Amino acid sequence: MDQPQSRTARRLLEVAVVFFWASEYCHAPYFTPYLHSLQMGSTLVGIIISCYGFTQMLVRIPLGIFTDTTGAYKKIITVGLFCTTVSSLGLFLTTNFVGILLFRMLAGVAASTWIATTVVYMAMFSEAESVRASARLNALNNGGKLLAFVLGGAAATLLNYRITLFMSFAVGLVGLVVMPFVTVPAIRRTPLSLSRLGAVFTDKRILIPSLLMAVQQMILHSTVFSFTSNLAESRGAAAWMLSLLSAVFTAVQIFSARIIGGKHFQAIDRHAAILFGFALQFVYLAVLALAPNAWMILAGQVACAFGGAILASLLLAECVSHVSQGERSTVVGVYQAIYGLGMTIGPMLFGRWMDSGSPARACFLLLGLCAVLVAALFCIGRDCKK
Repeated sequence: MDQPQSRTARRLLEVAVVFFWASEYCHAPYFTPYLHSLQMGSTLVGIIISCYGFTQMLVRIPLGIFTDTTGAYKKIITVGLFCTTVSSLGLFLTTNFVGILLFRMLAGVAASTWIATTVVYMAMFSEAESVRASARLNALNNGGKLLAFVLGGAAATLLNYRITLFMSFAVGLVGLVVMPFVTVPAIRRTPLSLSRLGAVFTDKRILIPSLLMAVQQMILHSTVFSFTSNLAESRGAAAWMLSLLSAVFTAVQIFSARIIGGKHFQAIDRHAAILFGFALQFVYLAVLALAPNAWMILAGQVACAFGGAILASLLLAECVSHVSQGERSTVVGVYQAIYGLGMTIGPMLFGRWMDSGSPARACFLLLGLCAVLVAALFCIGRDCKK
């Protein structure tokens, strides 16, 4: 992909990616406080947050198979931009629980199209550059979120939390304008049979990284992308501080991509690096439970962000490292559907724990559950290699 035309196609796709994630996340730091302002309890808020992951869990595998079968990568990416734009507008216009639930599910459908974007973007790099491509894609993802938090933070500070939903709609429109000019490279397609799909689900080399990523998503969607805002507000954080928390998290992830994609990091044992990534997540949960003020939470966000960047890059690379290019849409669909389980279960459990006890108790329960799951998955993975 060294030709000027190919580089242009990649740059345009990168712009579309940035605005896609900006649309998904402009309102994210303020969504749970906004829902609480509508007199919804943490349990109901947890259900709304969870339906985003639940939809992805249902949609991503069939969407991956469909994409591999048809090769309609560009159309799927465009549909994703359309869905996130409509979802944001719908959330802005309704205050009804059912309406919010349905439009939040549409945002989950949008996120499910990330399969197509992942496959197309990684096809723009050589096989030897898979970790670099994964790290760069993660940086673009977070670049969109950083843009979202800057725009959303300004809107929330100057106006109110609800206006950030309209901001999500506006930036989604920008992505829709860019997408028609993106040229997708030729991708070798080998649609999976049902028997091969069954083999994918039982392949430990795919299953273990996917389940580990589910644990990671359980942590992030219970805290950083939802209830951290409420915890910070309860400790004196203003609207601009909520934006700063999210912006710092995202900026650290973008910076981390350079380290993770570098030659020195490639020499580190992947399993040791993954364990280190989870250790940083657990430190964050402990800080979140015990922090006396929002500034301490901010310090915890740095650790969580670096650990999250390690896990997002390495677990995806582990999952697709032995898979042919033509099967990657389906395999990535399985990977993302499985980690959608964590996005679904995490917020529901955390919201329930928040309503039935203290925030500190909820954080420590989540820490304990995730530590047990990670230890069990590593033991299973080690046994598979014997």
